[in-house]
Amino acid sequence: VTISFETSEQGTAFYIYLPQTHHHRHKEETITQPVYTQAKILAVDDEKILLELLKDILQILKAETITCQSANDAIELYKQNINDIDIVMLDIIMPQLSGIEVYKQIRKLNSKVKIIFMSGYNPEKQINNILKKDKLTGFIHKPYTLAECSEEIRRLFIC
Repeated sequence: VTISFETSEQGTAFYIYLPQTHHHRHKEETITQPVYTQAKILAVDDEKILLELLKDILQILKAETITCQSANDAIELYKQNINDIDIVMLDIIMPQLSGIEVYKQIRKLNSKVKIIFMSGYNPEKQINNILKKDKLTGFIHKPYTLAECSEEIRRLFIC
């Protein structure tokens, strides 16, 4: 992100340049075969609105959902529900601990749980390396859609 400004007698103009993304979305998105799952999903995002959106999406997909806004709470909730949680959906950028750190701690507890990273940014090199090495992980861009969530959950359940 680059921010610049110009000042004159008429006032100040601010220019904000955001990075271009290569993630394309179709205007009308349909789900040909939504995944209606009985999975239990732990959804973790520090942004309350996005967490509520994700919870709504997962309810449409018939998933039982536990939500939290803190990385530390996510680890504790996972420990408490380790035998019940099928998928963990993790925001990558969070205060305190990053989604990558949470991923590492959850992997130590259970090497078989499926994990979906979520971010509004393009995946970093570290995330791409995890996605290449760990076939039980996935990634969706924020803001996500019902179709994207459904497809990534379907892909992970095939693994």
